[in-house]
Amino acid sequence: MIFSLFQKKRGQNDQETPAGQRHVRPMVAGDIPHVLELINDHDEDDATEAEECFADSLQGMFVAVDDRQIVGVTGADAEPATSDIAWLSWTYVEKNRQREGIGRYLVNGLIGELQNAGIRKVFISTGDYTENGEDIYAAAKAFYYDLGARLEMKIDDYYALGEARYIYGLDINEPVSTPPPAQSGDLIFCGLEEADESAQGVLLSWREYIPQKDSGLAPAEQLADYIDQAKSQNARFIGAAIPFDLSEGAIKGLKKKGFVQVGELKDYYAPGNSQLFWKLQATGKAR
Repeated sequence: MIFSLFQKKRGQNDQETPAGQRHVRPMVAGDIPHVLELINDHDEDDATEAEECFADSLQGMFVAVDDRQIVGVTGADAEPATSDIAWLSWTYVEKNRQREGIGRYLVNGLIGELQNAGIRKVFISTGDYTENGEDIYAAAKAFYYDLGARLEMKIDDYYALGEARYIYGLDINEPVSTPPPAQSGDLIFCGLEEADESAQGVLLSWREYIPQKDSGLAPAEQLADYIDQAKSQNARFIGAAIPFDLSEGAIKGLKKKGFVQVGELKDYYAPGNSQLFWKLQATGKAR
């Protein structure tokens, strides 16, 4: 993924920039302490996760600098399941510099770079954590709507009991017009993994069903065993994020075990091929 416009400023030294001049540049290792402090002022959990991710890579992360001080951060993560989808990464502005257009300046620039890189859609994830009865993400949600994003999925009790996950979709390039795929294949559930950023949530992992290799196996083979395994670990919920075109047999198995579909991310894998999210409340030991 190429971020050509922002990359031109990689060699720029903030100390060489005239005071009061705002610019955007790629984030570097020396920015990490200030950026973590900026994020922590908004969300301690995000700051903890960001610290772990920044230790691995700063790829796709950018900072806004004004008067030689970092005043905002944003970025994008490529979606490994497809080549033309990205997720908006941590996007925050210094609390005392909000309502100055810094967030829009950052995100609009990032979206322009993603468009140039051939990304057709950006997904944005947020929560509804409240402090003193107030949703701390209310301003962020209004900002995403203002950008043109639409709410595509709400997963109740995802991050914790009473704290839902909201996922927004923002089309930034016109997709190539193709007919929607048929439910022409199937999949096999093959394990459990931790649900991203969730307290005691797990996801079913899967692989494509291959008739020559998997002859005699039901598409949802071992689903009951994974449910029992999740319950023995005292998981709060079990989720299954599956592609529409491989979902026919899997859906029958999920329904049989009490899963319900809570939403879909449109055009996730390809135009017309959505990601379907199914969920089962699972708190408790296996019987």
